[in-house]
Amino acid sequence: MSALRVQELVDRCIDFLDSSDPTLRACALVSRSWVHPAQDRIFSEIEFERVQGSDQLLYPRASRLLDTLDASPHLTRYIVTLEINNRTLSSSDHFVRLCNLPFTRLASLHLVHLDVLVPDSAVSIAIKRILALPTIRDLDLTCRFTDREQFLGMWEHCSTNLKILALSGQIDDDQAAPPVDRAFAPRRSPMTLDAFKVTHSLDIMWWLEHPCCPLDFSGLKALHFRQKMDVLQRGILAPTLQTVEVLSVASLTTDLSVFERITDLHLFWTLFARLYVLPVLTISPHSRAHLRALRFRISANWATIVRDLSGPCAEIRAALSGLEFEDEFPNFSIVHISAAFATPGLIKGAEHYFPLLHPRISVQWNFRPDQGTPWYQTIV
Repeated sequence: MSALRVQELVDRCIDFLDSSDPTLRACALVSRSWVHPAQDRIFSEIEFERVQGSDQLLYPRASRLLDTLDASPHLTRYIVTLEINNRTLSSSDHFVRLCNLPFTRLASLHLVHLDVLVPDSAVSIAIKRILALPTIRDLDLTCRFTDREQFLGMWEHCSTNLKILALSGQIDDDQAAPPVDRAFAPRRSPMTLDAFKVTHSLDIMWWLEHPCCPLDFSGLKALHFRQKMDVLQRGILAPTLQTVEVLSVASLTTDLSVFERITDLHLFWTLFARLYVLPVLTISPHSRAHLRALRFRISANWATIVRDLSGPCAEIRAALSGLEFEDEFPNFSIVHISAAFATPGLIKGAEHYFPLLHPRISVQWNFRPDQGTPWYQTIV
């Protein structure tokens, strides 16, 4: 349960009670036995999400949370996951105050700042501070940077314990990289990542080849890539070809023969799923034995085209018909379909959509692809 929904839950449960002293004393007596043991669970996840397309409901939540933590600072130590978006907070002051909380256990941070980051501003300094927390292992960062030098500076003191990194956003003045001899603080050690995700909107290829890049991909297991794939065959990304097991791609021209250990392949599909058999067929004969699952994520654009999954599943069925599962993919056993727009009540069962599918292959459905198991974890 999100900490930001606790007050709403309490209001719903006891709003009908009168405010007389005996009633309040009785409520306090009952709650005293569970309130302290429950604090760890209540405050472990702090999420500021959009509510029904409106941010207005989030503003009082942020103020209430900050007031609570000011009054009871010991509660901050329970926060393990934090998700904040500057557009869902009433002021930059709230954003800065959240970033500057004295976290001691924060491990997962999802931070979105959609306005231009002003260099050396209170917001920029606060973001750098929270990124430097040594407890952070999972970072999902979406920011709008002024230039490449500011982007480079954001990583000077970032936690070296980082294992999962997802990047999105943009760099406004995306010109030549700053000079190599620019005086950045020396890093203690690189960030050895287990999972890496970068979207097409943020061009960071120059960063990955820059001497100041702090990332180490030698042990990478999961890769979600929306950039030109040829960059994987050079520089610091080259080791990923031997280590990546979970791969998410969107290009029809992706050559998967360079990957040696793919077990789970995620394909983002917009319209014609049968075309996505092309990358699968490029998997080398040796590597095909490792492949266990294909995951099709159907674009929400289909919501305006189809009412159920009959059309998309027909495309997926056509794509799978071109694969020789028995001989070439002996360990393949899962087809995973994500469709945020579909209505579960319309699903008629895998046997309806895939009547001739190989008996050892199971079909899994996910109608809330942005929730549940993270993209970088195997779906097997």
